[in-house]
Amino acid sequence: MDEMQHLFIEALRAHIDALEAAKKALQTHDPDALDSIRRIAHTLKGSGGTVGFPEISTAAAGLEEAEDDQIPSRLESFLTLLHQVAVDGDERRFGILIIEDDPVASRILQVRLAASNREIFAAETGAQAEEILQREAVDLVLLDLILPDMDGRNLLMKLRARPDMALLPVIVVSVKGSRAAKTECFALGADEYFEKPVDPEILAAAVAAKLKRCGEIARESRTDPLTGLPNRAAFAEAFQRAQSLATRSRDQLSLAILDLDRFKSINDTYGHKLGDEVLRRIRPVMDKVLRQTDLLARWGGEEFVVLFPKADARGAARGLEKALESFRRETFQVGEQTVSQVTFSAGVTEVSDEAGVEEAVAEADRLLYMAKESGRNQVLTDETELPSREIKVLLAEDDDIVASVVKHRLGREGFEVIHFPDGISALKGAVELDVSLAILDVKMPGMDGFELLGKLRKMPSYKTIPIVMLTSMGSEKDIVRGFELGADDYIMKPFSPIELLARIRRLIKEPAPSVYQGGPKILLVDDDPVILMTAAKSLEKTSDFQVLQAHNAGEAMERARQDHPNVILTDLFLPDQDGTVLLKQLLDDETLSNIPVIFLTAKTDPSLAAKLVSYGAKGVISKPFDPSKLADQLKEILDKEKA
Repeated sequence: MDEMQHLFIEALRAHIDALEAAKKALQTHDPDALDSIRRIAHTLKGSGGTVGFPEISTAAAGLEEAEDDQIPSRLESFLTLLHQVAVDGDERRFGILIIEDDPVASRILQVRLAASNREIFAAETGAQAEEILQREAVDLVLLDLILPDMDGRNLLMKLRARPDMALLPVIVVSVKGSRAAKTECFALGADEYFEKPVDPEILAAAVAAKLKRCGEIARESRTDPLTGLPNRAAFAEAFQRAQSLATRSRDQLSLAILDLDRFKSINDTYGHKLGDEVLRRIRPVMDKVLRQTDLLARWGGEEFVVLFPKADARGAARGLEKALESFRRETFQVGEQTVSQVTFSAGVTEVSDEAGVEEAVAEADRLLYMAKESGRNQVLTDETELPSREIKVLLAEDDDIVASVVKHRLGREGFEVIHFPDGISALKGAVELDVSLAILDVKMPGMDGFELLGKLRKMPSYKTIPIVMLTSMGSEKDIVRGFELGADDYIMKPFSPIELLARIRRLIKEPAPSVYQGGPKILLVDDDPVILMTAAKSLEKTSDFQVLQAHNAGEAMERARQDHPNVILTDLFLPDQDGTVLLKQLLDDETLSNIPVIFLTAKTDPSLAAKLVSYGAKGVISKPFDPSKLADQLKEILDKEKA
């Protein structure tokens, strides 16, 4: 069943509720009931067949065209059909939390809102509600304002103050019917307000409509558009729920991260269309092997993560080894281009009760890095025995203190660091050395890092190894010059040894191309999936930009640190914080402060644009934008900045 069918089925619930209400209205001879039934039938007549349910279109046409006296019997048959399609199409489950201190009223709502794809939670107090929200996946809240332990408005404020609850639909149901109470609730973030006594049918229809929209937003914002898999944000939420459940039930939980081997060479040799086909096929291949309870998500680029509930690392690794064996047998084809025997490497770790998602992924990534270094095409756990292999790193650095820090930190991780105090001695030593990576200080006596970089890239053994520039010089011209000469990354002094290690692991795991190979990278940041999709397609079609995406400020900072884009295009209003806060965080981070930031906003006030530029932005592009001109607008702003 495809995405459009899922959305159609979710929308059916609202139509079913509306038709049930109209059915009751028919019995009271309400003159509007017949018109309401025919309008809904007309809507379903057009959409049913379009998305693959021709039987609904046929039945809807018969209902719309029926004589008045035929409507009741045809409506009954139509509702039976709709209920059957809705039940057969159940997949995603929605959580509804009813916060109501009256047990009778609460029970009525529970019965009326029950459905096969819904899980109903009930709380009589604000404290109970907060406890449920902490441990359960809730998609919608029905909130009474009068609770035994607090005013419901205070609870509403608490919910809206939490980033993970900021967009949670909240419907207020209360005896307080004053305009002031309603206005205050809407100001605090309520989505709907119903005054008691409330018609259960109308409330049920409102809930169905909200859940439909909730499902659409969730799919758009938490789904990777290329693979259809959950994205990083969705995986983080699933991780928290799985970890909480594993802790309560004292079950094991394992996590794996896998990375396609030599994926860049597939893109370079066969083209990005074939590379995308390989990425898309990860899901169907893994689905054949993984359990239904396992969760596969796209972490970013060619990296994927998997959660294994009720499994230790050894059991999870066995599942991934079966998937790897199956993946090796796949053949991928786009047009006349064909590639086979594609492999991946993976690291698997058991998740502790205290570990956060980033910590767990980092531990699995350590094992993935070892799998890459020890030959690729394998799955590693902490119990896997590997032959020791010391990785050599060339370090050209004239500051003895910095050199000692680098040697100490990398030495603890099994690297052998060969240190040279200047560029001339480093170049002489490089001729005799077989190293996996080089770290070059930019400012050195005799021969600076730029000259050394250029000479190393001319040597056959240094053409492809990762080279990192270590410098306190932060001008954009210097960074561009380094990348043009063949640098793979820049690390600014003073630096964090942990960050240095993470960057080196990433580069050795899969040597990164120069930023300017294949076009500069642009990071798009917007919580609107339509804007993201439109901007990304426009830039990929009309320019040579490599497009990265993030849905909020937190994700944007992660992507910026990981991929170091050449420019960031961000919405001004983001779900977790204001875009100006993101700008400040970028400017305060020495490794990211030179990345130009351009705002994309619906506010066109010239004074706002001037203010954003004064904060450090390079320019502003107004919404709605012309997709065909977006790349030119970006380049115009960047060209002005260079001038």
